[in-house]
Amino acid sequence: MPADKKSAPAAAVPPAAKPTDSILLRHKRDSYYLAITVFVFAYLFPIDEAEAAFSMGRSDGVAEYIQRHWHWIGTIVLRDLALCTIIYGGYHKIMYEGLGRIAIDKLQADGASPKYNPKWPTADDVSRERFYNYCGWLQLAAYECIFVHLWASGTLDYHRSFFSEPGSTGLSLQLTLYHLLHIIIVPYWRDFHFFFVHRGMHPWWNRNNGLLQGDLGAFLYRHVHSLHHKSVNPGPWSGLAMHPVEHTAYFSCALLPLVFKLHPVLFLFNLFHAAISPMAGHDGLSGEVGGGGYGHYLHHAHFEVNYGTVKVPLDRLFGCWTNEWPRSKSGALAAGLKEYAQISVPALMLAAATALAPAE
Repeated sequence: MPADKKSAPAAAVPPAAKPTDSILLRHKRDSYYLAITVFVFAYLFPIDEAEAAFSMGRSDGVAEYIQRHWHWIGTIVLRDLALCTIIYGGYHKIMYEGLGRIAIDKLQADGASPKYNPKWPTADDVSRERFYNYCGWLQLAAYECIFVHLWASGTLDYHRSFFSEPGSTGLSLQLTLYHLLHIIIVPYWRDFHFFFVHRGMHPWWNRNNGLLQGDLGAFLYRHVHSLHHKSVNPGPWSGLAMHPVEHTAYFSCALLPLVFKLHPVLFLFNLFHAAISPMAGHDGLSGEVGGGGYGHYLHHAHFEVNYGTVKVPLDRLFGCWTNEWPRSKSGALAAGLKEYAQISVPALMLAAATALAPAE
């Protein structure tokens, strides 16, 4: 069933489905992203091939580098494009064109819509979002190629084993706890990083400002982030439909190996969490059948609220959270002890992980 060509509205409409933006749902999805990460690392991560290529010596020029390293670079690029097609394309096909859409249309006819916007996005919107989504996965592949190059060439050190110290085959409890804590931290770090990158691309004071007024956010919104906000009726492909400049900033969450010596699976978890999680946050469906990204749906409708997620509630802390339609004038509820705990506990875990870092 193709996307509608004329049915999408010019602006977002009041949500037809009830809000289901739950922290538990987000943690459940995090486990899926981790499972995909582990599978990719175990079977489709070419660090050994890259190290073998670098063991042949230094390449003289770009042509020789490509000739010597094209295999592992091609593996990363083709694998990531395939993941985009399978995950995003498959989900869109089922929920927006296949049996999922038939079921949703039936529920809407019965007055029980699980879709926040009862209309379907246009074919032009889907085509634009799909193109920029693939561009995002190519930038993800570029980040991955850079770090594999740094690790395999010996420029950047990394932990080759998740459980054992170098030169040892026995279990290192210290190293294992260090890595496990980082796995727990990654989803929180991702949401923390996303809030500030995202907030920085919205007007800091006034949307009519520019660089002359010192409002970098207004400048970035007009020339970069506004591309993402063309998706006023978000669907699965909307998630990574960003300007390449925004992709670069968005995936910078994966730069942690420049600060911490880590196992590659933690780097991949950061990248794949960033790449896949926007699909659920933008699918426009309630948590009973889809991602339950009600808060982010309201962001696409109101623009200046809900920059982050419910898991790391920085919106409440900074007074830009809302769960209402139309938006209330106050725009937010005051942050309480629970919100401060949600924000501070990951920082404490990071401090614990740093303290557990094995001595070099």
